[in-house]
Amino acid sequence: MLPALERTPWPPSRTARSGPVLSVLKWEDEGEMIEAVSAVDYGLTASIWTRDVVRAHRTVSRIKAGLVWVNNSSDHFLALPFGGLKQSGLGREESIDELLAYTQVKFLSISPDI
Repeated sequence: MLPALERTPWPPSRTARSGPVLSVLKWEDEGEMIEAVSAVDYGLTASIWTRDVVRAHRTVSRIKAGLVWVNNSSDHFLALPFGGLKQSGLGREESIDELLAYTQVKFLSISPDI
C-alpha cells in the first residue's frame, strides 16, 4: 500500500499520523525545519527528499527518528533494525538487535597465575 499524500501546513502539527501517510512540508530555513519536525513527541520514521547528498547526510543526522529514508519511503530491509525514538516504540525489531534486547552481557577474566 502506498502512502496517502498530505500537504501539511507550516508549522507542522505535533500530532502523530497513523499511516501510511506522507506529509509534505515546504520549508526555507533548514534549521527551523529540523527543529519543527523534531519537536513532535514521536519519532518512528522520516523521509527526506533532496538532490543534495551532503544536505541529506546533514539533515538525517539531525532528525530525531529511528528510521530515515532519503528519496524514498516505507521500504523495510530484512535483518536491519526497525524502531522509533521518543514515544514511538520500544527497542528495535526485525534484526539481531531485537534478540539482543533479551540478553545481558557479562565479562569474565581469569588470571592463569594462581
